[in-house]
Amino acid sequence: MKHPRRGSMLIEQVALMGVSSTIFLIALGLLHQTMKYKRTAQIRTESVLATSRLAQQIRTDGLLCLTVRVNSNEQVELQLADSSTVRFRYSEGVVIREKIGLASGAEKILASETYSLGSNCNAMFEVKEGRSVIIHFIETPSSSSSLAKSLSPTGQWSVVAPFGFSFSTGIEGESP
Repeated sequence: MKHPRRGSMLIEQVALMGVSSTIFLIALGLLHQTMKYKRTAQIRTESVLATSRLAQQIRTDGLLCLTVRVNSNEQVELQLADSSTVRFRYSEGVVIREKIGLASGAEKILASETYSLGSNCNAMFEVKEGRSVIIHFIETPSSSSSLAKSLSPTGQWSVVAPFGFSFSTGIEGESP
C-alpha cells in the first residue's frame, strides 16, 4: 500500500517560482504602463483646461479692447478701455498674460497669469482685418527629437476674440 505524499519535489518548487515570477513581471510592466498613460492623460487634461481658460480670458479682454498691436507672432498687446494694457506672449509651451497699468507715472505690471499649454503645443497671435485677434494653437508630435518638431502638426485649432464696442466704420449710426 502506498502512502500519500506529504511534500513536493524541488523541481516542482523551481517550476512554480519561475511561473509566479513571470506573472509578477508581466503585472509590474502593466502597472508601469498604466501609470505612464495616466500621467500623459493628466498632462493633456491640464493643457486643455489651460487652453480653455486662455480662450475665455482673451475673449473677455477682446471685448474691452480699444486698439491692438502685434509685436510678433509670439506677442500681442491689447489697449483696454480703462487705459490699461494687456500683453499676451508665448514662450516655450506657456502663454503669459500681463496686465500693465500706470502707477506713479511709470508702467507697472498689475497682474500676471500663466497658461501652460504643454511642451508639444505652440501658440501664435494674429490680428484679422483689425476686427479680432486670433490665437492659433499648433500641436506637434511629442517626440523630443528636432526632426519630429519639424514634421506636420498633429492638431491645430484657433480661438477668435472679436474686439469690443469701440470699433466704428466711420459712418454714424452704423455698427460693424
